[in-house]
Formats: sequence, structure tokens, C-alpha cells
Amino acid sequence: MFSFLSSYRLVKSIFPRTSCFRSKHILATMSTGKLESDHFRSVLTDDVLRIAEVIGSAKRPDNGQSHEVRLVGGAVRDLLMDKKPKDVDLATTMLPEDMFALCESSGFRTIATGLKHGTITVVTEEGQHVEITTLRVDEETDGRHATVKYTADWRLDAARRDLTINALSLGLDGTLYDYFSGEQDIHDRRVRFVGDPVQRIEEDYLRILRYFRFHGRIAADPAVHEEVTLSAIRRLKDGLRRISVERVRSEICALLCGRNAPGEIKVMYDLQLAELTGLPLPGNLAELERVWLAQRESGRDMVPMTMLVALHGPKQGSMLPFTEHWKLSRAERALLLFVAGNRACDGDLKFYKDMLTHVKPASKDHVLALLVYQGRLGLANEILAWKIPAMPLNGHVLKQRGFQPGGEIAVLLTRLRKEWQASNFTMSADELLKGVGGTPPGDGGK
Repeated sequence: MFSFLSSYRLVKSIFPRTSCFRSKHILATMSTGKLESDHFRSVLTDDVLRIAEVIGSAKRPDNGQSHEVRLVGGAVRDLLMDKKPKDVDLATTMLPEDMFALCESSGFRTIATGLKHGTITVVTEEGQHVEITTLRVDEETDGRHATVKYTADWRLDAARRDLTINALSLGLDGTLYDYFSGEQDIHDRRVRFVGDPVQRIEEDYLRILRYFRFHGRIAADPAVHEEVTLSAIRRLKDGLRRISVERVRSEICALLCGRNAPGEIKVMYDLQLAELTGLPLPGNLAELERVWLAQRESGRDMVPMTMLVALHGPKQGSMLPFTEHWKLSRAERALLLFVAGNRACDGDLKFYKDMLTHVKPASKDHVLALLVYQGRLGLANEILAWKIPAMPLNGHVLKQRGFQPGGEIAVLLTRLRKEWQASNFTMSADELLKGVGGTPPGDGGK
């Protein structure tokens, strides 16, 4: 269970004044406070502070004030959950073209990652990638893409975000800006859309899947959802057909690796989202839960491909069509098909060692994923610790003994490899060569 607010202090200063505004059925009431934590201080590296100083040195043309820089998005959410953020995302009132030119002229390596959407990336001397985005509002949306307009209003920028827990911003002095009670939602382990869920989803239908991903990460109970949210998802679920399979795949794989994944996937099946996302029908939810629990227990990184195998029952036939529909990478496809093709295996430790020393050996990661899928965590630990030995013979040695390259050597090597495996990988080259025949090198055929 999460222990929120455990090792940071949020010194509340909810001002007697509250700043409210209405925008398309959204009522925003801002509360502020000061965040104090070791994780927050660790985010404020010299490079991040220098970026903020460079941008803040420029004046806004509308009022002559310095441009402001804040932490936004997942970094703020993670800090409030007492986690060290993996990424640092900043937002500012400066226009993207001006920001790009200023950072570049200040000696930063600057990349125009999404300039037309207001985002640049600054690469620090330490190799850290810091994304900086101009505050913006969505002028037009089609369920996938948005036409944006830049703004200097932090409230309007927060109002366009999907979830309250993602609409927070944090000044570099530790001041927390919360327009939609996102900090309280994190504390209460509640996931809500900003304003009207229908409007938020219609702006980008992928938000349906993002909702489940964050609900699985934060919510106390995967089965508890606000009815207004579920109603909006039921109404708009067909919009998922308009989302690219790559975006769908990315969200579902992230969901599968998170907290409460089996419960979230079950709700998605109950809402008939499986067919819309390419997940199998029917889904083997009991097997998914078993494999997900085994992965958690193993202590290894969660592997979404094995959980996708679990959802596909063994009687549902080949998974090749699924790999093609989801456009899996070559590595993802190889792992998924290996686990699917071998999940019924019930060998001992030696069986899996043989897999790793075959003439076309399986990779250790594949075998470990298979063993975790099977729930055989003891064997997985033994395989993890085992140093794969090298076959002491090869075709070059046999060629030196007079055997013909090609079929003759290949057949002989296969036989000798089986003998070596049968000896539990202890036979030496000399022992394997006894009785093979041929002319040892240096004998001159005598």
C-alpha cells in the first residue's frame, strides 16, 4: 500500500482568497502550499536551476515581468506520492521559438522535439533530458490531435489536462499550485477527470486507457470507480477505434505492469473495451491474475508480453495474428511466441538448461520469463544464477580432424552436443572426441 505524505511536508497555506474561474463546466479553486522533501531537492539539479534562471532572465512582452518556470505533470504527482520522479518536465510562459533560441544561445544542447506543440528538450551536461513546454490551451480537438493556442495563464493550462492528479504544478521554490484538488485526490487515492469526463475523453479517446492506467497505479481498490466516469467511458468507448494501435499498445502494456492490473483489466472487459483494443475474447482473467501475481512475487521487472500470453487461453490457437495486429517489435514478438509455445512444458532444471545450450539456444531472459509465467520461481532463481557453459567443441576442430564441412560436421556436432548435455555439461573436448574417428591435427594422416 502507498504511504502518501509520509516523508515530505506540504506546508499548507490555502489562502483566504481563492481564485476561481469557469471554463466549459470547469470550476477551479486554487490552493497553494510549500513542498519540502529530499526527492524535491534532488530534482533541482544545477542544470535544472540554470535552465529556469535563463528563461526567467527574459521579460514577458505583455507586462514586463519575468517568465515563470514550474515543474508539471508526472514529476509533481510522483513527488506528492513520495517518489523520486524518473523524468523532469517543466512548463513556462515563454513562447517555444523564443525559448529554443534563448536556451541554444545560452550554451544548452537544445532539440526541437515538438516545437509546433510548444515543446523543446534541453540536454544537460549530465545527459539528462528536460522537456520544457509553453503553457497552452486546446482550440480544436478531433479525439486524437489538438490545435493549440499559447497562453500565460497557468489555470487554463491545468484545465486542459486529463486528470486532476496530473494538473498540478510546482514552483521551483516549492510552492504547490493545485487548481482541481489533485493533491487531495492523491491523498485519498482517487482518480478523477478534470471537469466533465465526457469533454476530457472527447478531446483524446486515449484518455480512457490512461484513466485505467493511473487508476491502477493510485486507487486503493481497482473495482471502485465513480459512476460519472464509467458512464462517460461506456458512452464514448467506440472512439478507441480511432486511436493508433501503437498508442493503445503502449498504454495497455504500462497498465499491465502497474498495481492492480488484473482488477483494472477486468473492469475494461466488463465495459467491453477488449475488442476495441485488440485484446483476446474471451480473456483468461484468472490466468492473468495468476501470472501477474507470480511476476510481482519474483521481484523481477514486470514483463507485459507474458501477461498478454496469459490473457490468450491455450485453446485460442496461434498468437501470430495478435502480434501482427498489435505491431509488436521483433523482440516482443519473439518473447511472446516463446512463452506461448512453451508454457505447457513441465521439465526439470536440466530441461531448461538444455534450452539454453541448444544449437539454437533460447535466451536466458526468455527462459526466465517462461519460468515466472509458470510460477516456478525456485527454478527461475537457479537459472538466473547459472553461468551458461560453452560447448567445448566446434566445427573448426572437427574440420581439422578431417571431417567434411557441411552436413557431416553438423550431424556430428548435434550428436556430441547431446552427449555433452547428457553429462551435465562436464565432458571435455577430448572425452567427446573419443570414438569419433578422423585424423587428429598434426598426425599427417598416418
